[in-house]
Amino acid sequence: MAFRPEPAEVLRIIDEAPDVRTLHLRSRIEPEPGNFVMLWVPDGDASDEIPLSISDAGEGYIAITVKAVGPTTNAILDLAMGDKVGMTGPLGNSFEVKGKRILLVGGGVGIAPIHLLARSLSGDRSCTSCQTDGPGDGPEARALVGYPSEGAAMLLEGLSRACPTTVVTEDGSLGLHGLVTDHLHDALISNEIDMYYACGPEPMLVKVAEIAEKAGVPGQISMERLMWCGRGVCGSCLLDGQRTCREGPVFDSERLLSGEDLGRRRLDEYGRWRGP
Repeated sequence: MAFRPEPAEVLRIIDEAPDVRTLHLRSRIEPEPGNFVMLWVPDGDASDEIPLSISDAGEGYIAITVKAVGPTTNAILDLAMGDKVGMTGPLGNSFEVKGKRILLVGGGVGIAPIHLLARSLSGDRSCTSCQTDGPGDGPEARALVGYPSEGAAMLLEGLSRACPTTVVTEDGSLGLHGLVTDHLHDALISNEIDMYYACGPEPMLVKVAEIAEKAGVPGQISMERLMWCGRGVCGSCLLDGQRTCREGPVFDSERLLSGEDLGRRRLDEYGRWRGP
């Protein structure tokens, strides 16, 4: 685990949606599903280092999937092949795979770590936390993912290759109509799921945790918080007293539901507690 930025060259760029791209970066790191990196664009006006989930990894590269939401993410989306960024990682903890029938739940760019977990569970890449040594050797996994529309369906091809995938779109243009949470209970019960793994917008995650708890299914959730350092020093990413960058970003759903912060409050850029 490196705590200083190292140069990473852009090897490949994939347009996922109008404002979303996946970038393959030259790297020798071997991340576990759920890990993230801190990324810095050395040129231009955007000088902030930001956390990004790792959406894929292979020999000599990792991938990040980025949505344009601010100056730094826009600067990342403006990168061309051959450009270099500063990258620190892998950081944080990872999903701990348990059970035999697993449901992967993702929404929006939160599908990024779910995609890496699906690929790892399928045996496409090595994974020390996935209970698998090769194709067909691990738990039985399936995915339930949501997008606003068909045009926003990022990382879907890789997910569908890795495991059976049910798609939900808010406008009904692809797959089932509605929200992921509208179809979660049926997916848990009909597939006899004994463990779930989720990442996405926090309002979605609150409902996912509540629905799964009522169904008696435990899970782990990858959380997002403001991170200035990503190394456990600044405390900007506190969640129920735990640092999202060190003790997280993956937390047991039971712990999140019994805490005070999930869906209720978070620290802002000035260190003040704010509502959701």
